[in-house]
Amino acid sequence: MKSSTVYGAVVGLLVGAGAVGLATTTFGDPPKETGKPAHDMKMPDDKMREEMMKLAMPGEHHQEIAKFAGTWHGKVTHHDPMSGKVENSEGTMVSTLVLGGRWLRQEWKGEFQGQPFDGVGYWGYDNVKKQYKGLWMDTMSTAFMAMDGGFDAAKKVYTCSGETDSPMGPMTMKEVITIKDANHHTFDMFMPGPDGKDMKVMTIEYTKK
Repeated sequence: MKSSTVYGAVVGLLVGAGAVGLATTTFGDPPKETGKPAHDMKMPDDKMREEMMKLAMPGEHHQEIAKFAGTWHGKVTHHDPMSGKVENSEGTMVSTLVLGGRWLRQEWKGEFQGQPFDGVGYWGYDNVKKQYKGLWMDTMSTAFMAMDGGFDAAKKVYTCSGETDSPMGPMTMKEVITIKDANHHTFDMFMPGPDGKDMKVMTIEYTKK
C-alpha cells in the first residue's frame, strides 16, 4: 500500500550499507498439461453472480482511499539503518483515482542522494480479502513491493506490511500512514532492527497542494 511507499529509497539505503540489489526470480519450464481442470471451482449460479457483482463494486473503504486523491508535496527524511546518517529530500506525489474509483494510482517524482527518483504505485481495497492492498515500483529497482493491511478508524492510522527478497534473505517492511487532517498526513516506513524490533528507515510528511 502506498499513500506513498518510496520503497526503492530504502533499497538504496541498504545498497549503500553493503547490499548489492534485490534477488531476481527465475522462471522454470511451463507446467505440463495433465488433461485435468486447474481447479474444482463450481460454475456460479444467479445468487453467486449477484454476490460477485456486489464484491466487484467500490465501497466505503474505497471512499476513504479517495481522500488521498490530489497533488501532494512530500518532505522526506531517510534514516540510514547502518550508519545512523539522516538525509533529507523533497518530492511531489500525484494521486489519481482509476478504474471507476477502485484504485488510487500514485506517481512520485523527487530525488534520492542527489539523483532523480521516480515511482509509481497503486493502492486499493480488496472486498474479498477485506484488506487494503498496495503495489509499488520505482527507478531504484526492477522488483516491486506488495503490501496489505488495515485501517484503525479511531486513530486514523493505516498499517500495512509486506515481504520481499534481498541478498540478505527475506526482508520485511511495514508502513504506517497517520492522517492529521484533510490536507496533511505522515508516512513512516519500518524494517526489523538487529534486535528484531521495528526500526524506522523513512518518514514523509505530506501537505496537499
